[in-house]
Amino acid sequence: MKTNNVALFPTLVHKVDDFLSADECVKVFEYVQNLDDGKKHKLILGGDSKSNFALGGSFINNVPVCSDLEERVKTAIQDYASVSGISFSKIDNSWYSIQDVGSCLENHTHPLSGISGVLYINVDEQSSPLCFFNPNQHIYNTYCKNHTEYSFLWAKFQPKKGELYIFPSWLCHGSNGIANNTKNRTIISLNAY
Repeated sequence: MKTNNVALFPTLVHKVDDFLSADECVKVFEYVQNLDDGKKHKLILGGDSKSNFALGGSFINNVPVCSDLEERVKTAIQDYASVSGISFSKIDNSWYSIQDVGSCLENHTHPLSGISGVLYINVDEQSSPLCFFNPNQHIYNTYCKNHTEYSFLWAKFQPKKGELYIFPSWLCHGSNGIANNTKNRTIISLNAY
């Protein structure tokens, strides 16, 4: 008897290592630190936070210390779109977020977009992780003797400076209640369709 495994409905998360160099991360971090347009982000719980999310618009095309950032992100999203099959025509919005020690990012999705991404500017081993949650809601009511790639409930990634993660906007993500322990944990997030 021959058994064939068929992986149905997999979810693609595209991780780009060293998307920004260490020097670029420092320059972008210093630039963002000096902005005064941020307000508390409603999805960042506990501790202080600052974000220009509420302003809308495209933050990544206005970062003078990294003038080609938008084009580089577009290229990475196009690569993701080619593999995932999700269509991509433009970046709809992007924003920065800064979290202080003791804060955590509430689990959420990005409605009204197709592809989302997060670029890590200032993180270290003490930063809250990026957690993705299994979109199959039935798995949460299924007894699993051991979790495999087919039955895990969530996956955790410890981000590094300069990494870019791209994923479908409907994929729930956050810090799963794990508090950030990095002063001024800084990211740039985006939505595309």
